[in-house]
Amino acid sequence: MRVICTLREIQEELGLSKSDLERELKMDSRTIDKLLVDSAGDPWRLDREMLHRYFHFAHSHGFDPFRFEPQAMWRTFQNSEVTIYRGPKKADVPVENLLVRYFERLHCEIHSSTSPEGLEEAMRERNCVVIGSPKANEASEIALSLLCGCKPFTPQAKNRERLPVLFFGMATDGDRPSVLLQESSRHGIGLRPANAIERKFLRVDWFPIEKFGPYQGEGQDAAVIVACNRPLGTERDVTTIVIAGYTGLATFVAAQEAAYMEIPDLQPDAQPGQPCFTAMKFQYKKRKQTRQSLDNLRKLVQGSVEWGPPWEDFFS
Repeated sequence: MRVICTLREIQEELGLSKSDLERELKMDSRTIDKLLVDSAGDPWRLDREMLHRYFHFAHSHGFDPFRFEPQAMWRTFQNSEVTIYRGPKKADVPVENLLVRYFERLHCEIHSSTSPEGLEEAMRERNCVVIGSPKANEASEIALSLLCGCKPFTPQAKNRERLPVLFFGMATDGDRPSVLLQESSRHGIGLRPANAIERKFLRVDWFPIEKFGPYQGEGQDAAVIVACNRPLGTERDVTTIVIAGYTGLATFVAAQEAAYMEIPDLQPDAQPGQPCFTAMKFQYKKRKQTRQSLDNLRKLVQGSVEWGPPWEDFFS
């Protein structure tokens, strides 16, 4: 989500010149230019007094000084129907709650399911968001497989090769095999960007259970977001989005970034029917586990989130 300065729209609606704006807002020409362009590459800054003048100016003419603009991938969600699919365990409940609050701001009609039954039909009929890795949520296995034209729960090499995203060093929580989870001594997400022959690797720090509890320090986690407009050949203008972290914390951070922060825009509208993806990594702080504290052992290091390449060479 971006915060958009509306000064350009106000100027055009009122027919004001730049000199008029300088006089009304008592700001210099360079500041006015930055507000009018509102570019992330050339950021503007207003002190409290300047911000107060701008708010007063905008409201006195009947305008909002800023507006929120959702990421491009959420376009079809506004004023529409959405179903959130999460796994049966409670780990992703905070992610679901976060998205529910966000979708309420988009005026969505919101449904929720912990069962993947009927997912394929739902993807053709309405907007769907699937949260959690294939390890904990069969809906992620099904949705990602269907979007990429392969069979879910079928880990043959030829079938798996169609997937641009694989999770390495992870085993499923259930009894069924997974096409998305690859056994490995390395832990992370294998990624094959569009038009690339070889995969890249997004490493995560993973500790065996006997080492995780006493460990105290920093580590790296990762997540991927896959989006597809008009999936599975549907003619309906709907979008399916999968937010899959390597861990529950990574899923939550990715969902929070996708809803409220600026990430490299996924543009599923550019190629309807074709899934596109971006990936993120971030640093976390892990504290020592005690009997009194079994939850929230890891915490995001603020400012550490990075989206997109460069990624490591595959298993370099």
